[in-house]
Amino acid sequence: MLNEKLLFSLAILLLGMWLLGLTYEEDVMRILAGK
Repeated sequence: MLNEKLLFSLAILLLGMWLLGLTYEEDVMRILAGK
């Protein structure tokens, strides 16, 4: 059985990566639109 703190930390990490991915995707689209 997984530790709740470990599971919570993993969820936060995944959420952070997802938000970072969205930001990166927006930047890429902006750069492509600029060219």
